[in-house]
Order: sequence, then C-alpha cells, then structure tokens
Amino acid sequence: EVLLGGSRGTTTSLTSSFNPQVNTFLGIGFTQPLLNGFGRRANAAQIRIARNDRKVADSVFREQVITTIAQVLNYYWDFVTFEENVRVAQHALTYATTLLSDNRRQVQAGTLAPIEVVRAESEVAARLQDLIVAQTTMQQQAELIKTALSKEVGSELADAQLVPDDKLPEPQPDDVPPLAEALRVAFANRPEIEQIDLKFNDQDTTIQARRNSLLPSL
Repeated sequence: EVLLGGSRGTTTSLTSSFNPQVNTFLGIGFTQPLLNGFGRRANAAQIRIARNDRKVADSVFREQVITTIAQVLNYYWDFVTFEENVRVAQHALTYATTLLSDNRRQVQAGTLAPIEVVRAESEVAARLQDLIVAQTTMQQQAELIKTALSKEVGSELADAQLVPDDKLPEPQPDDVPPLAEALRVAFANRPEIEQIDLKFNDQDTTIQARRNSLLPSL
C-alpha cells in the first residue's frame, strides 16, 4: 500500500521564513496475512465445494436412473407373474367347464346325482370370476408399465398390448449373495452412500476454511 500527498499554505506574517509553505508526504505500508488465507488450499475452498456439488448432482441423477429402471423391472416381473395367473385361471376354467359337461352327461345317463351338476356350475362360476380378476390385475399392471415408461400415455400407447418375451427365471442358489458380500457391493456402488461421503467432504472443506480464517495476520 503506497500513500502520496501534499499541501500548500501561505501566511501574511512578515516574520515567516517560508511563504508559501509546501509540504509533501509519502507513506508505504504492507499487510502480511502470515497463515490466514495462505496457500492454494485455503483460497480454493469454494472451488472444491463446487466440484463436490457437481459430483453430488451426477450421483443424484444416477440414483434416479437406478430407481426408475428397478421400478420398471419390478413392474415387468409382476406383469409376467399376473400373466401366469391368467393362464392358470384359464386352465382351471377349462377343467371346470369340462367337468360340468361330463356331469351333465352322467346325470342324463342316470349314473350321477343332479346335485353334482349344480356343484359343477358353481365351480365354473367361481373359476370364471378368478379369470376375470386375473385379467383385470394383469391389465392394471400393463398400465403401470406404460405410465412408468412414458410421461404421457397417448391413444396409440394406451391401445398397445404388452407381450412379455422373458419368462419367470428359475431360482438359483447364487441369486441371494451372502450378507457380507451384499454389504460390500452396496457400499461400493450405492449412490446414497456416495452422496453422504461427498457431503462429508464438503463439511471437511468448510471446517478447514473456517479454521484458516481464525489464523493471525500481521
């Protein structure tokens, strides 16, 4: 810091040695932070926090992608399950209808009591109800998949029929990993844990900057 200035003065006194008087002055000063704000690490705190926040944003986006994909996969496998339920209900209805037809022939032949026809008719009605419920549940699941895949379900998508290509997989012994292995994979890949670590880094950087600001200056 450099300070330079001057002044000029006159007087009516007859005994003054210098008239007018011109005074100039020059001042030089400096400030040395010493430890306060010294070094790139202290001055780049906000830059480091901004870089961390960008990583957090990327991690949040990756978490949203993982969540959406997992949701659609769950919807799909539920849809496959409901389709199997429809197939089972159709077989059950076919069997009940065949049994009713056989009972009617036996009643006409006199080898079976008429009450068995009533029971068979009741079974057919029950199995038909099961089929309608299974078909409705499968259709509702199809609508969930369409909604999850598209922001707007238009007329073409609404009329589309979903036909799953993959069937329910057979369970394998390695489908469920040991607890220790599952925790290791989770800690290494879960975005939520990554975001927490990045937030801790932000806090550490802020604490370091606050401590540096408490250091002395000269």
